[in-house]
Amino acid sequence: MLSIEIAKPAKKDVISDWREYKDDAGNVLASFLIAGTKRPAYQKGLEAMQVRFERELAGNTPIDDNSVSFTDELIQAAGRYLILDWTGISTATGEFEYSQANAITLLTQTKDGLVMWSWIKEQADDIQKAADGVVEDLVGKPLNSTSTKASPKNGAKKSSKPSTK
Repeated sequence: MLSIEIAKPAKKDVISDWREYKDDAGNVLASFLIAGTKRPAYQKGLEAMQVRFERELAGNTPIDDNSVSFTDELIQAAGRYLILDWTGISTATGEFEYSQANAITLLTQTKDGLVMWSWIKEQADDIQKAADGVVEDLVGKPLNSTSTKASPKNGAKKSSKPSTK
């Protein structure tokens, strides 16, 4: 009898960082915990969004007045997968608690939503770039496996002398 041990898949850590959202004068308005753009859930959400739009464009799904635009889907994906938490956001009735639904609301139903989405995406790109840089430093940069110089196919060294043929 073959005895096996089933290993549980390793949980992937989400790369994230707290970032301060400031006004033009430099005053902190709120703080956001933002995930890097390579977050698996975000990548999967973007793939699913692309498939939906490809179906619509191919005519498999009807397009009507209630169809969501590509930009609106991108904004919703950022709210759903890139914003992980926040502090310092309130409404006229009190504190606006973090949830995925509220993050989407913040980006899609407020007057500054489009500006905030752009800022969130910029921060997520920056967080991912920094994380990728740390990994490169730890692992080392990959060696270039291709040569820019052409070499003869038979393995002979290329002569630097001009041809006399």
